[in-house]
Amino acid sequence: MEKTETEDRIRDWEKVGLKVDTSPDAPAQQICTCPECSASRRNHRHQKCVTVNVKKGLWKCMHCNASGYVPSLKEIKERSEKEKRMERMRDMPPEQRKYTRPEWEASFLIGNVALGYQKDCEGDDSEEQNPKPALDDRQRAMLDYLTEKRGLSIEVMNRARITLPWTERKEIDPSLGKDSEGKPKKVKRMHCTVAFNYWDRGVLVNRKIRFMDKQFMLHKGAELIPYNIDAILRKEVCYITEGEFDTLALMQAGLPESVSVPAGGANTNLTWLDRFVETHFMDKKTIYLALDADPVGLSMTRELIRRLGSSKCRVVLWDEGCKDANEELLKHGAEGILRCVKKAVQVPLYGIQTAHTREVERGLDHLFQYGLGHGSSVGIPGLDPQVSFETGRFMVVTGRPGDGKSEFVDELALRLCLLHEWRVAYFSPENVPLKYHLAKLVSKLTGYEFRQGGRMTPSLYAACKDWLDLNICHIMPGAEVDGMVSLDDGKHSEAEIGLSVDEVQQALRPDVGDPEAFTLDEVLGVAREAVQRRGVRVCVFDPLNSIRRGPEQAGMSDLQWYLHVCNTMLGFAHRNDVLVILVAHPRKVDRDMLAGRKRRVEMNDISGSSDFANKCDFCLSVDRDDDLQVVTVYVDKVKFKHLGSRGQTYLHYDVLTGRYVPCTLQRLSDPDAAYLRSRSLRNGEQLITVNGQTYLKTVDWRYFNIRWIDESGTSQLGKVMKQYDQAQAHDGQMPIFV
Repeated sequence: MEKTETEDRIRDWEKVGLKVDTSPDAPAQQICTCPECSASRRNHRHQKCVTVNVKKGLWKCMHCNASGYVPSLKEIKERSEKEKRMERMRDMPPEQRKYTRPEWEASFLIGNVALGYQKDCEGDDSEEQNPKPALDDRQRAMLDYLTEKRGLSIEVMNRARITLPWTERKEIDPSLGKDSEGKPKKVKRMHCTVAFNYWDRGVLVNRKIRFMDKQFMLHKGAELIPYNIDAILRKEVCYITEGEFDTLALMQAGLPESVSVPAGGANTNLTWLDRFVETHFMDKKTIYLALDADPVGLSMTRELIRRLGSSKCRVVLWDEGCKDANEELLKHGAEGILRCVKKAVQVPLYGIQTAHTREVERGLDHLFQYGLGHGSSVGIPGLDPQVSFETGRFMVVTGRPGDGKSEFVDELALRLCLLHEWRVAYFSPENVPLKYHLAKLVSKLTGYEFRQGGRMTPSLYAACKDWLDLNICHIMPGAEVDGMVSLDDGKHSEAEIGLSVDEVQQALRPDVGDPEAFTLDEVLGVAREAVQRRGVRVCVFDPLNSIRRGPEQAGMSDLQWYLHVCNTMLGFAHRNDVLVILVAHPRKVDRDMLAGRKRRVEMNDISGSSDFANKCDFCLSVDRDDDLQVVTVYVDKVKFKHLGSRGQTYLHYDVLTGRYVPCTLQRLSDPDAAYLRSRSLRNGEQLITVNGQTYLKTVDWRYFNIRWIDESGTSQLGKVMKQYDQAQAHDGQMPIFV
C-alpha cells in the first residue's frame, strides 16, 4: 500500500520544464516559473507565474494561460500494462478470439491495381519482360470515381491501404422472371468494390466493402473499431470524422491523424469507443470534431463532446454549401480544409449562455414549435403518469430503513437501461460483495429465482452476464485495479490475457475498495471516467452516508457539508448530462398516533438538511406496509411540470425475484367484504384484514410474468410495454406474456 501511494505521488515535472518540490513535506499547492513564456519575458523572467497542484498533477500559467497535466508513475505503469494486455489479446490464436478477422489481400492494394499492368513470366527467358495491360473496365470506372468524384490521390489511398477487391453479390434480374413463391429471381454478379481496411496496431480487424451504388457491407462477426485508429496513437492531436471518405479527405489535406466513426453518425451508441478512450484519446491535447453539418452529425458531435470532454474538443465548421470534409475538398481543395480546421471553434463555456446562444436558441425554438414533451418513462403503469425522467437531473430517493429504497432504485435503473439504453454506474458500498448485487439484478432481468436447475437456463444466465457487463458497472475508489468494476474484469481466460492464476485472482479483487477513498471528489472523479469510457447515463449513489468528507471539507458544519453535496451532485448531473440518483436515509420519524404506526417519510424528513428537498429535481419516498404487503411509492416532488406531478402508486414486491408488480388496494365495507368471502377470489386477488378493517389487494401477475431480456441478450421490455399499451387501449385488459 505504501509503495502504491509513493508511485501515485511521483511525477516527472522536469519533463515539462517545471521546477517543483517533490519532497514528502512539500505543500500540495506550489508556484514556479513557466516553461512556455518565462524565458521570453524581459523584465519578469524570474517571476513565478505558474500554479501547480502537486497532488492532482495539474499546472496553469496565469500569464500566458498555458496549462497541462503530468501523469503519475502509477498511471504510466497502468497504461503500459493495459497496452501490453491489448497486444497479447491482439496476438491471440484464432480459436481463442471473440471476433472473426478478414484476411489481408495485398494483391488488390489500390497502388498495385492502379499500375494496370502484369508481368508475363511464362515462356519469356529474356531479361527485359514486356508488361501487358490488365485493367478491367469496372476497375477503371472505380478508379475514376475515387480520383475524380472524390478528389483523392492514388498515393494517399495507397498509404491508407485501400484495396479494390472483386466482391460477389446477389441481384434481381428481371429477365429471369419470378420463382414459385412469386419473388423476383436473383443472380450472382461480381463487382469491383472499394474496401476500407480497419487496422489496430498493425493487425487487420475489420473491413468495410463499398459498392458503386453506395451499398456497404462489413466483415461478418468482426469487431467494430474506428477507421484509421493506428494513425492517432501517441499523437498530441486527432481529427474525428463521420465517414471513411472524410478521413481520406483530411489525409489528402495533410492531416494524417484522423479517424472515422465505424458505423456512421446515425448510431450514437459509442460502444466501440470504450476500449480506445484511455489508450488513444485521453492523452490528446486537442481533438477536432470534423463531422457532417447536418442533424445527425450534430447529434454525434454532442455525444463525443460528452464522452471525451469539452475542454479538449474543437468543432470544425465547413464552408457554406459543404456538408462534410470530402465536399470541402472537392469545392475548395486542401486549402479549404486547412482553413476550416484552423478556424475550429471551442465548445461554449459551461454557464455562459444567452437566448441567442446557438444551442439555447435552437432548443427554445423547438419547444415553441412542438411544445414540452414527456420525459423517459420506466414502464410501470401506475408510476409513468406521475413522473418521467431526463438526463441532466438530480433525484433523491428516501424511505425508512428496510422499506426497499435500494431495491426500487435497482428497478428504476434497469428499466431506464432496457427501455432507453441508459447505462448505469453504481456507487453502493452496502452491496458488497458485488456478486450478491449482480445476482439480484439477474433475478430482476429474468423474473426467475437466481439458482441453477430452475427456469433460469445456462444460456439465459450467460446472456444476462453479457448484458450486465456491457451496461452496468460499479464505482469502487481505492480498489486494487482501478475505480470501476464490471463483469469484464473476469471474462477473459488466463490464456487470453497472458496472466498467471495468482495474477488473475489479484486483479479480480476490486469489489472491496478502500473506505478511506470514498470521498465525494474521488467518487465523482471515477464516475466522470465511467461517463467518458463507458457512456454511462445514470449514476446511482447508495447511500449518502457512505460518502466521506475530504480534507477540503473537514472544517464544514453538517449543514454546509450537505449543501455542498447537493450542489456538487447537481452540477455533476448538468455537466455530464446524466441522471444522478441519491439514496438518502431519513432522520428518526415519529409515530402517527391516530394510525398507531410510524408515519411515512416525507422529503423534508431526510437526515441532515432540507437542502436535499430544495435542490433536487425529483424526490421519491418508498414506504412498505408489512401488514398489507404493499409498497407505496410517493412522488413528493417533480420540479418541471412537463415531467410529472405529485402522486402515489401501489406496488407488490416479489421476494424471490426482487421485482415490483403493479397492484391496487381497495378499502372494503363490511357487506362488500362478506360478499367477497362468499365467492372464490380471482387470480391475483387477496383479502387482508388489519385492525378490523378489510382490504382487497389485486396484483396483476400477468404483467409480472415476463422476461426483460431474451437468450440473445436483447431487451424485450420495450416490446412488452408496447403490447401492454395496445391491449389497454383496446379493451382495458392486460395481455398475458411468457
